[in-house]
Amino acid sequence: MDFKPLTESSINGIGNQTIKALGRGTVIIDCKVGSKTITHHLKDTLFAPKAINNLISISRLDDAGMEARFRRGKVEFLRNSNQVLAVGHKSRRLYQMAAHARITAEQSNVAEDSQNTWDSWHQRFGHLGITGLQRLAKDGLVEGLTIDKDSPPFTQCEACIQAKQTHSPYPQEAKHQREIPGELTHSDVWGPAHVASLQGSKYNIAFTDDATRHCVPKFMKVKSQAFDKIKEYITFIERQFGVKPKVIRVDNAKELISKEVKDWLKEKGIELQTTAPYAHSSNGVAERFNRTLIELTRAMLIARGLPSFLWETAIEYAAYIRNMVPTRALEGKTPEEAWTKTKPNVSHLKEFGCDVWILTEGQNLSKLEPKSKKFIFVGYLDGPKAIKYYDPRLRQIRVSRNFIFAEPSKAVDIEKTDNMRLEGETGNSDPQLPAGNEESANKDKPETGKPSPAVTSVPIPSRIPKTISSSSQSPKTDGQSWETMGYPCRSERAIKDHNYRKMGNPDSRLPPVPRQASTSSVTDMEQLNEEDFANLASIRSYLAGDRMPVSPNDFPRSLKEAEASAEWLDWKRAMDEEIHTIQEMGTYTLEDLLKEREAIGSKWVFSKKYDENGNVSCYKARLVAQGYSQIPGVDFYETFAPVVRLESVRAALGIAAIKNLEISQMDVKGAYLNGELEEEIFMRQPQDYDDRSGRVCRLHKILYGLKQSGHEWNREFNRNMMDIRFSRLEVDHCVYKRIRDGRMTVITVWVDDLLIFTETIEDMAEVKGELQKLFDVNDLGEPKKIIGIEIERDQENGTIALSQTRYIDGLLSQFNMQNAHPVTTPLDPNVILRK
Repeated sequence: MDFKPLTESSINGIGNQTIKALGRGTVIIDCKVGSKTITHHLKDTLFAPKAINNLISISRLDDAGMEARFRRGKVEFLRNSNQVLAVGHKSRRLYQMAAHARITAEQSNVAEDSQNTWDSWHQRFGHLGITGLQRLAKDGLVEGLTIDKDSPPFTQCEACIQAKQTHSPYPQEAKHQREIPGELTHSDVWGPAHVASLQGSKYNIAFTDDATRHCVPKFMKVKSQAFDKIKEYITFIERQFGVKPKVIRVDNAKELISKEVKDWLKEKGIELQTTAPYAHSSNGVAERFNRTLIELTRAMLIARGLPSFLWETAIEYAAYIRNMVPTRALEGKTPEEAWTKTKPNVSHLKEFGCDVWILTEGQNLSKLEPKSKKFIFVGYLDGPKAIKYYDPRLRQIRVSRNFIFAEPSKAVDIEKTDNMRLEGETGNSDPQLPAGNEESANKDKPETGKPSPAVTSVPIPSRIPKTISSSSQSPKTDGQSWETMGYPCRSERAIKDHNYRKMGNPDSRLPPVPRQASTSSVTDMEQLNEEDFANLASIRSYLAGDRMPVSPNDFPRSLKEAEASAEWLDWKRAMDEEIHTIQEMGTYTLEDLLKEREAIGSKWVFSKKYDENGNVSCYKARLVAQGYSQIPGVDFYETFAPVVRLESVRAALGIAAIKNLEISQMDVKGAYLNGELEEEIFMRQPQDYDDRSGRVCRLHKILYGLKQSGHEWNREFNRNMMDIRFSRLEVDHCVYKRIRDGRMTVITVWVDDLLIFTETIEDMAEVKGELQKLFDVNDLGEPKKIIGIEIERDQENGTIALSQTRYIDGLLSQFNMQNAHPVTTPLDPNVILRK
């Protein structure tokens, strides 16, 4: 509750850690005392999501007038020495309270599933040991490996334990190493696999280059195919490097030292080295790499619950990523860089087995059928431009270049099969296998003094995004003109969702993650009754302006309800103002209705406008024409009307923060009434303002509710802006600019709400004067809220923060969901919020 973000705050004294506090607020906890549940509000609680436990300070409880009583492994918190308010029991060096914290709306809203944690990269790299990942990040051995600096340290991975735990240490590798790639190759055969791969293979033969440690796996259905695989690899080496291989080192497996293998290698002038019987250390490079590939493969299949017959594609992917991680045999580079002379980029890596959407191609789909289907990602083909995916229904591995990853979701077991059986495998567990963090976290706790009780762990968002703002060390920048800052660009397809992944995302070259498909029904406008129409118009007015609903009954849905409400005088005053404005604008004249024509109806729609504190700033009454009965081609022709894109508003505010521009907001009164009506439309006289003459209103200007209202207002506004030498941007027709004396003025338009940006106060006064001559406008001063978005500017620090807290609270209140239990649904992990 009442959460306030903190930017520079840390907590010391929790073990030997220093932890960032990202916010402060009130936490609600429910404490179990016997059969009762007692609710407490803990004020000024620091939010530190990276802390291992949720801790309550005994001294703070003492300050609040509570007493702590410790005895026989139990703690009781009392008030007035007899009223027990909470209890806890000793667990190691802490006391665990019988309590749980409620998840607040603030926590739910800021929850974010960061994909750049140590754990996520560990999974993408096929469950590689943490030491290898740390070397990649520390030494900059690859491109695209970004680690969230606030991400928690690497935690214990159960899939790694199940996949990698073995018995005894593995022998060290020989220290002598070749310098020229291709001269010496280590080879080893693994198998048979307990389950044949989907491609029918039972064996894997791995070739590891001694100079670069680059590994290439090949697969065999029977051992006798080893000779063919050796020939394939040697030919590949000769073409890759233009060198003649000198040595191939193998163990004493019969398939590797057969007569045909020896004769062929002798003919090629290649020495065949073999190990002594049972002396695996002589071929330690090949043994170790094969073991690494199998461990990574097993971990990837276990982690995603995938069937074991996918082991062949998993080994291929394990080799692909293993070649991009460091090895002790190389200094300052990865096998891939040593092999290709190019530093690898790993930003495209995704976890093996994650979901991927594939465009359906080569089929005659109807226009309403889904264009994509979800499959299982199993690797890349010749780099990141094409992927391999598994189709569980057909049991096939396929390739596609048209894909969209959906990595955050957890895999579901598609087939329950036994884990792979590794026959004859020896070696120890990885010395860098991560250990559990529970004991290590607690061993640093101080043993002296009163212990702090720990609240039972509850789901807490892993990260608080920083305030969405634009800032600069020097708000007023002279070295760069405003024009060079650029303007918001319209996406390639205006009717499609914005590609957020291209907005500051390192994975921007990847396709965007789609939103989950949903179904909806659209009510036919002709089937709406008057109450439905009023409700729809009210909701649209909220979405189009700054009206924030507070409760379902906050505004009347009809004239009768307005007359019966306690605020009738306010509503009546608003209606009188609306009729006065309409008459002043010459919106209609009273005439007799032509026999061949029909008059449309009208409806009063009521709403309130709120200030930034949620207080009613004014009452509004709109006379809305019931345009759903209009006839196309008779009563209207054009209906399209643009509004400013939210990206444009955010971009303009961001530039204003950086350049320290003047910002002001204006509201056009009765905006739609400015538009001229070309069609001949008749409307019945407004309720409560009918002169009983039987005449109808012949409309000369636009009214709210007519299908062409927005189109005509936009056309009228654009014409007037052209008259005062403004031009609109091609990328957004609701952003206008004008340059005078080298200074630029920008105006954004959302229906009747204007945001004005100028470089000087004098320019702001000039443009306001021009607008006041053109339209009847309200000068709202510096903007506090627009289109439901609250704006908070800190001009001293050069920041502008945007939020919608009150709007969301209002919507919840409107649908009686104020007390609904929030869910910690993360933000889209592909959206990276940056300061």
